[in-house]
Amino acid sequence: MPSTNIEYAELASNGKPIDGRALVRVLIGPPGAGKTTLCEHEGWRFGTCLSLDAARADLGAGAHDQTATPAAVEHVELQAHALLAAGADVTIDATSTTAAERSTWLAVAKEHEAAAVAVIVRTPLETALARNAGRAQPVPEAVVKLFGQRVALLSAADLVKKEHFSRVWACTPPERASLRSVPQPWDGLARR
Repeated sequence: MPSTNIEYAELASNGKPIDGRALVRVLIGPPGAGKTTLCEHEGWRFGTCLSLDAARADLGAGAHDQTATPAAVEHVELQAHALLAAGADVTIDATSTTAAERSTWLAVAKEHEAAAVAVIVRTPLETALARNAGRAQPVPEAVVKLFGQRVALLSAADLVKKEHFSRVWACTPPERASLRSVPQPWDGLARR
């Protein structure tokens, strides 16, 4: 399988094995962090990536139509249930910067006895702001900053102990142009 030069670090674990269980990966990061790019380049590792932006685009007036968020969450949740019921792994491509947002995906994982893995996408705030500003429909800068602050304050231990994620991983995706195939012996996010 192809790999990229993206490196991951395990920040916390509940110590229980996840071998053989379906995985629900929840990406956590502000707009512009590189979550969708990560899904595009790590899809072979991440299973099916389910994007709230894509669901909002399909169900509302565009990817950033926040009025479509409740319907988008419901749509993605139904997709996740169907995929997990079929034994597939899923990755949730959303900001997920609050415990309330993450609780939806944790409940889905629990219902299917899947392991929940939080993947914190650590991108410098300045980079996320610059990427966001270059979008056709940028998210307001204040929102990007707020979500960036939430991510910066996340405690991996709390994600495991209080929210009940099985694992917490962190990564810093490189710029899209610098993604390339390289040998990488580690494949810790893939279910075998």
